[in-house]
Amino acid sequence: MTYTSAVDGRTGSVGLDPYRLIEPVEALFGSLFFYRSPDPPGRRSYLLASLEGAWEVRASGLYRQGRRVPGSPTRHIDRLLRSATEEAGELVFALAYDGLRAPPARPGGTVSDDRLLGFVARVAAAVRYDESDDTVRISGDDGLRAEAERIVERVRAEPAPALLSRATPLCDVLSRLDEARYTEQLEAVRGHLRRGDVYQAVISQSVRVRPRMPLTEYFRQISHRYRYADYSYWVSLGGQGFFGACSLPHLSVTGDRVSTRVFAGTQPAARDDAELAVLRERLRADSKYFAEHVMLVDLERNDLGKFCAPASVSVCDMLEPTVIGPTTYLATTVRGRLARPALDVAAVLGNFPRGVVTGAPKARAQRLLDEIEDVPRGFYSGAVGWYRGAGADLVSSTVVTCGVREGDDVLLRCAGGVTVESSAEQELRELQLKLAFLV
Repeated sequence: MTYTSAVDGRTGSVGLDPYRLIEPVEALFGSLFFYRSPDPPGRRSYLLASLEGAWEVRASGLYRQGRRVPGSPTRHIDRLLRSATEEAGELVFALAYDGLRAPPARPGGTVSDDRLLGFVARVAAAVRYDESDDTVRISGDDGLRAEAERIVERVRAEPAPALLSRATPLCDVLSRLDEARYTEQLEAVRGHLRRGDVYQAVISQSVRVRPRMPLTEYFRQISHRYRYADYSYWVSLGGQGFFGACSLPHLSVTGDRVSTRVFAGTQPAARDDAELAVLRERLRADSKYFAEHVMLVDLERNDLGKFCAPASVSVCDMLEPTVIGPTTYLATTVRGRLARPALDVAAVLGNFPRGVVTGAPKARAQRLLDEIEDVPRGFYSGAVGWYRGAGADLVSSTVVTCGVREGDDVLLRCAGGVTVESSAEQELRELQLKLAFLV
């Protein structure tokens, strides 16, 4: 079914707020994959899909409906991709940072075999919202569609809670960035940098907060603060969940064309075009940011070269400033052409995890992070996305603005790249900036 309204949801105040659908639709489905993407460019679409029947990747293997599925998880995902392409179906997925490797052992703790490391699910029951013309489409069985229609009508009719100013706290901070521990971690990394073990490492830290409002409303408020970001995501499956908003893609694919972006170099958000131009030159002139950015672009070119046609990988829009939430980044696009006509798991995961969330060389940086980070990253710095087989289209994002649900609390995580020129004071200032719109 389709709802139609004369009000454009992007510019009017009467259009449907899709974030207010999350709580009732999740209750209806029992699980939920919510995803906002810029598709096509300049036009936002929202998907709220059931995760019933999802294939779940856990530390002990692949499971479906509580039963272990023998065989390699990547082989099963490959078959699902082929099936979705042949049948013009759709898949949604998420993968934790440690989803493709054995979780590292850490002193004083063990990793539960029950920990969710990823999933892939066919899209059947779903609510879709197109912001450009304020229309809703619902798929599923008759009873589910009827209930979803009532939910949409009720949400349209009810007044929405006010959107809070950026100066208004959204939560109580229960634990802050551990500056002493971070300084220890940074100095450990600097030792490896001086020895030439790595060129950069991306250290992450977490804070614990308790939202002052229902969790779905907290996510709505965050997403409004990040309303110019390309993506937002909310995942709830098997009692576990995470959410966030960002503009950093994992991989975008249309037909045989593939692209991603590198963000590196951080300043506070520009308030206008003139300030953006000043920040652009400041970031470009900074030797640390410039070298860090170019190195990560080269790493991304190398990663795309693993699954793209020879000589097809190129760089465009080099070192352009991009404002996302409270920050301005330098951004560069890397693109190529798939070597094989059909999208497969080697391409989807060929650059996973992204160098922008690990450092370089990637494998050595990951081993170093295993040694110095105190807890597993979980879905932070993983990937989340949506594949539409009909057009061989993939839209996916890197999970860099992330809140993990833990009872009444939320664990927020952020990270920054450390080079030999980094100082603890500067890096901690950048981490606080990245958390600014979340608290």
